[in-house]
Amino acid sequence: MFCLIHNTSFSILETVQFRRQKNTHTMLKMYQFSAPTSSPQLLTQAEHLGKWIHERTKDTDFPNSNRVRVSVSLLQHSLDIADATTFLLKNNLSGPALALARPLLESYMRGLWVLLCATGNADIDDFLAHSSHPQWSIKRLAKKLRNGAVDHYPWIELALSELEELHDVTHAGFLHVAGHLTETAIQPNYHRPQLDALLERGIEVRIRIACELFALLKDAESIESLHHLVSKFNRKPI
Repeated sequence: MFCLIHNTSFSILETVQFRRQKNTHTMLKMYQFSAPTSSPQLLTQAEHLGKWIHERTKDTDFPNSNRVRVSVSLLQHSLDIADATTFLLKNNLSGPALALARPLLESYMRGLWVLLCATGNADIDDFLAHSSHPQWSIKRLAKKLRNGAVDHYPWIELALSELEELHDVTHAGFLHVAGHLTETAIQPNYHRPQLDALLERGIEVRIRIACELFALLKDAESIESLHHLVSKFNRKPI
């Protein structure tokens, strides 16, 4: 239960009205939406790949072990975040989509660690009990993946080269302020390279997670189909 304290709301309104009366600066107009600025081709690729992976993995039987249950839960969460970013960008909600850039990467990395690096149930239980501890920060997690996830680490290292930007968009920093200002208005004004980079990252995470899921399922046919599908995207291997 919660209480709505009207007096406080009115006092806030009065304060804002007072500030407005005292304000002598040039006023800016505020707009809710701007035109889509992400690449339509990348949006289509991301959406199609996400649906394709879900179709290939739904109603499938994974090995029933603690390692698989925890890792696949985290990897599925990362896939869902990738789908969420695509949905948000498609609906012109660029800022909220960018705010998911670090969680997208973090859930993928955590899932990989449990799947490929944890030495046993004691390791996994310790992770679950202390997952918010600084020892599981994204930087320290990357170091834990260096030896155990050798096929993934070069791309992870590349993605983490922009770690400060990931922190900034997660915590509503400068990039969100800059992304809402023009000379004459306050409105979403993010640049296409920023949004395309997020879509690219989401596509890459989907591909890498799908490979691990199909490997768990011993589904060589889906791995081959994934390779064929991705070859149409003109992506450079990392």
